[in-house]
Amino acid sequence: MECYEILKSQLKTLMINQQKILTKEELEKNIPLLEMVSNCTLDSMEREKLIRDIISENQISIPLGTEVVKKGWEPWLHKLEDRSTYYEDRYRHYLLHNENYPAGVVNKIFEKNEKLLDYLENPYREGKWIKKGLVMGYVQSGKTANYISLINKAADVGYKLIILIAGIHNNLREQTQKRVNEGFIGFDNLEKNYIGVGLVDHKRIPGSLTSTLNDFKKTNLQSLGINPKDYNEPIILVIKKNYSTLNNILNWLKGTTREEKLSDYPLLIIDDEADNASVNTKKNPDEATKINRQIREILALFHRRCYVGYTATPFANIFINPDNEDDEIGEDLFPEDFIIALEAPSNYIGAKKIFLDEDSDILRKIEDNEVCLPVKHRADFRVECLPQSLYTAVYLFLLSGAVKRLRNVKNRHHSMLINVSFRISVQEQIKTLLDEDLRKILNSIRFNHKKDLHAMLKNDTVAGIYSVWEGEYKDKDSYSFQEILEEIINYERLTKVLVINSKNEPLRYSDYDDTGLNVIAIGGYSLSRGFTLEGLTVSYFLRNTQMYDTLLQMGRWFGYRDGYDDLCRVFMRPEAIEWYGYIAEVVEELKEELKIMEYYKRSPRDYGLKIKDHPASLIVTARNKMYSARDALVEVCYSNKLIETRVLSSKKNVIKDNLDTVKQFVYELGRDYIPNSNNYLWENISADTVLGFLKQFKNHPLNQSTDTGALTNYIEKGKEYELNSWDVALVNISKNESYTLYDGFTIGKIERNAPLEDDAIVISGKNHRVGQPSDERIGLSQEDINAAKELAVSLKKMKLEEEGLPEEEINEKLQKVKPIGNHYREFRKKPLLILYIVKVKNAEEFDSVAAYGISFPKISENDICDSSRKGFYKVNQRWWEEYIKPTWDELEEVIEDEE
Repeated sequence: MECYEILKSQLKTLMINQQKILTKEELEKNIPLLEMVSNCTLDSMEREKLIRDIISENQISIPLGTEVVKKGWEPWLHKLEDRSTYYEDRYRHYLLHNENYPAGVVNKIFEKNEKLLDYLENPYREGKWIKKGLVMGYVQSGKTANYISLINKAADVGYKLIILIAGIHNNLREQTQKRVNEGFIGFDNLEKNYIGVGLVDHKRIPGSLTSTLNDFKKTNLQSLGINPKDYNEPIILVIKKNYSTLNNILNWLKGTTREEKLSDYPLLIIDDEADNASVNTKKNPDEATKINRQIREILALFHRRCYVGYTATPFANIFINPDNEDDEIGEDLFPEDFIIALEAPSNYIGAKKIFLDEDSDILRKIEDNEVCLPVKHRADFRVECLPQSLYTAVYLFLLSGAVKRLRNVKNRHHSMLINVSFRISVQEQIKTLLDEDLRKILNSIRFNHKKDLHAMLKNDTVAGIYSVWEGEYKDKDSYSFQEILEEIINYERLTKVLVINSKNEPLRYSDYDDTGLNVIAIGGYSLSRGFTLEGLTVSYFLRNTQMYDTLLQMGRWFGYRDGYDDLCRVFMRPEAIEWYGYIAEVVEELKEELKIMEYYKRSPRDYGLKIKDHPASLIVTARNKMYSARDALVEVCYSNKLIETRVLSSKKNVIKDNLDTVKQFVYELGRDYIPNSNNYLWENISADTVLGFLKQFKNHPLNQSTDTGALTNYIEKGKEYELNSWDVALVNISKNESYTLYDGFTIGKIERNAPLEDDAIVISGKNHRVGQPSDERIGLSQEDINAAKELAVSLKKMKLEEEGLPEEEINEKLQKVKPIGNHYREFRKKPLLILYIVKVKNAEEFDSVAAYGISFPKISENDICDSSRKGFYKVNQRWWEEYIKPTWDELEEVIEDEE
């Protein structure tokens, strides 16, 4: 295979130089030429495999994403003369030839970071300046490779001190340091040898004041009495986001390096997981939390400084007050200059694919945990048993690991995640039980795997594993069950159960690079942020938080699973599946709004205000407003938004009352309706009439966006503006089961799946929506509908052109574009109230349930509410105790442990 690897590397270099992906015909033409140059020849099968692999790898595409930039920005990179690309070139080579990244993906990473660097500032520009930006990615989507690309480019243009803040946990800092060693430094100062980019070229090596084992510690200060300005190459520090570490850096910069000499020295701070601990949560804007203050103090020591935050959950960062400033520590960390949303490559498995794609086969429901592992448990809880669903997950872990090895999947490591409690004592108890049970499972396999199938199935454990294999994996490959069991036993000694938390040693996959590691990783918060579980295939998740950022960050199962995505399984409770689906939809909606703001050339301040006012942002905004207060007054703006009653009461009296409310409302609207497709439309209905309906309708408390108080408060304030006259639609699916509203008026119900949770019916199905996107076009003129289509096509075209697709393919894809709610609402002049009668398909007792949605028009050109137009409602102590406090208890316990 040596000749194969040589030719593959040369083809990648050729594609990079030509900045194009070679077609099959071009590969067939170039391979013989490269064989002659390289003096090596492939046989026909090897040549076919090379062509197939090159085409397969380079089918992975990565759009450039979306950018919102401060008005008045001026590019500067094009003005540089004799610009060095030393660091950039060797990192590019490393990604292509060592990490085997597809050429197209590498090109897009560097193209995006070229633009990002241009949004910063020329490090040699004189004067006092600061640039602050935010890069939004997806959980486990490759943010590290992106910011290491930026680090290399920044080093080439003259940034001399680079501080990379790598999260609040030791394991994440260590993992990030390893990646930086390989992708930027090129040298391991513990092993004293060249690695990664250093094997490509080591004529120049950056300085590093941290290592995989050592953070920037107080004990090292005496030996670090160097001034960064005295060092020819850039210096980088990879540090944990920790008060003590940041304090050590401040002391070093203020003391041994003589502060006055740093003022004109260019600094770049990259803040990974920038929404975690960096945001100032103090209620008083004149005060700052410790870590927020320290980061701002470091920036204040320099006149030439840039701050770039990276996160997959940017809610808290966008909520920072852009006007917060302190004379001593300077401006707060709001991304004043740019917000960039990275798009994930096409092979990324994220929340959208798992939770919104109806064809996804990854999710498995946990419905048997409460006896053994209740979601809510006290600190002294004793774990005396494990649920059967967890054993099923363990069986899948063993089976999938064997299949991956038989398939020769590239990543030799294989992992399972168990995240069921943030309490360390509970994690340790689960490990003890699982260690013993896993040993028994492996013993059963070892003693039976050489028997014939009939004989081995007499063993209950093996029979259970066979049942799982037959239901999940049997038809995916040609391997026999006996082959699978034999492969499990071959790797038995490398199969381990480990607890990953602040009390234990970090998980180091690198110790097992030669053999591969099969690990069941049990953890809580330490496995919820940034840390990558290599080859993660099976996840078992039981947690009780509804905070968007916390839930998304716990999703370690997001990422790249090339060669085994069909084996991946995620176990979670039905209500958690619903929450993830809803959050995935909210995130996609917020990113769609970012695209629209880019299209209209809005600024980061505009975007920050708009997202802060998003009606679905309650849980997110509450986190920052509630740390010191238990009763919180939450502000809501419904401008240019769709809201729906996605959670409905399952109480029979409430269901009846809401149906009666809809019946009476429709009766009072009368027969003066306009047919609209199959639906009914009433035009120019007064705001007071609509308010009467909303006040009568009993909203479920989990429907934050349709909170009656906030909603009616907002409409009352808008009655003299754009909310004085309404359209009302009644959706009618004529082919479905009928429902009579009153004598002579019958409609067809919509049908939805809806899991039952305590006293709630939670609408599920595709996009977790009550209605369809097309419902929002009801009441619009044909001219407005056409304009919405044009907007949808324009936005899609921008994205496809960024991907570099041929014009013919772009035109083909544009033919299939359909407008969605965001596009229709851009042209809505009046609010639209949409009424539904829902048949819950999975519960006969809920044959007819009333629901509604409202599509709101823009409040102004900027689509932003001022304080006089916002709706308000209060979140009380009980809500805090139920949804916010558990996460803060967890976070505080972890921070205390880390300190």
